[in-house]
Amino acid sequence: MPRYPDSAKDAPVTLDEAEVFWRDLQPFLQERGYQLRRRYRPGWVPAWTQRKTSLYWWEFEDSVKARHPSVMDAKCADGSTVILKRVRNSEHPVEVEITQYLSSVADKKNHSPQLKDVLIVPDDEDLRILVFPLLRRFDDPEFDTIGEAVDFFRQIFEGTQFLHHQHIAHRDLGILNIMMDTSMFPEGFHPAAPSMTRDFKGKAKYKTRSQSSSRYYIIDFGLSIRYEDTEKPTLADPVRGQDKTVPEFADGLDGTYDPFPTDVYYLGNFVREHFFEGKDDVSAKRGLDFMQDLVEEMCSTDPLARPLIDNVVERFEILRRALPVSTLKARLRSKKEGVLKAVSLDVAHWSKQLR
Repeated sequence: MPRYPDSAKDAPVTLDEAEVFWRDLQPFLQERGYQLRRRYRPGWVPAWTQRKTSLYWWEFEDSVKARHPSVMDAKCADGSTVILKRVRNSEHPVEVEITQYLSSVADKKNHSPQLKDVLIVPDDEDLRILVFPLLRRFDDPEFDTIGEAVDFFRQIFEGTQFLHHQHIAHRDLGILNIMMDTSMFPEGFHPAAPSMTRDFKGKAKYKTRSQSSSRYYIIDFGLSIRYEDTEKPTLADPVRGQDKTVPEFADGLDGTYDPFPTDVYYLGNFVREHFFEGKDDVSAKRGLDFMQDLVEEMCSTDPLARPLIDNVVERFEILRRALPVSTLKARLRSKKEGVLKAVSLDVAHWSKQLR
């Protein structure tokens, strides 16, 4: 259950500006078959204010706010949950076009999410609402085995290769734009509080990635660029994504650059920061040294020294195939673990593996 300060003044009894947008759009969305949660329906009154109860306000489902101002969850008539994303064409002129194109390409290497619908908002020709299947953060829950992490790397390298083969540079690869399907959660989860059940009455139950064959997705093509097949050289005006460490942008955003080597840097630095070094609340991992040289080359300060994504995929596949089964089934350890804790967790892990 999410934890909040036990104070009535902290309760979200009013909607913020972004939430008001979705509430006002709710009647239109409902006409199109998309029902928003109770909090975002016209006339909403917080459930915790309507009756005496021993529950705290944060134990009520309608206290849960959307996780991003431009994104909202909704329910379809068949009971499935979808994600709605608002996009302004004036701000991201090619996002809808590229997303529609990628969604139309049937290829197992295509790790772009399926676009289910595009809604034109009444009285606002600049605004589009994109409808996607529900996804969740790629590392929530945490990876259990080295093999699960290896399969994750394989999929995101493959997905980036697919984009580049379509002459598309993503230009914002990183932790915020890599997601996972919902196969680990056969009974579902709350879209805005992913650790909880959909009805908000308990913790969501899940399987391991090894049991569910999770699939990973590259999302958000707001900064992406697509070139014609014969367009050479592939140059673009610089743009900063979520990763602010790109060497070619160190001296500013002047001139033009080739975005494809930068995609390789984004991908390599994501793996380096998130898995090798640890960042924010994520600890560094052990057992991935086999790919360190490849990742370091992907992060070269010289864009011309970085491998092409085809080379990344080819080399990673050689490394992956060389790993013994025992390594793939081994637990993905945190570098923060002490010896005693690591041994205890290893014993529990192998006990489950050998059942």
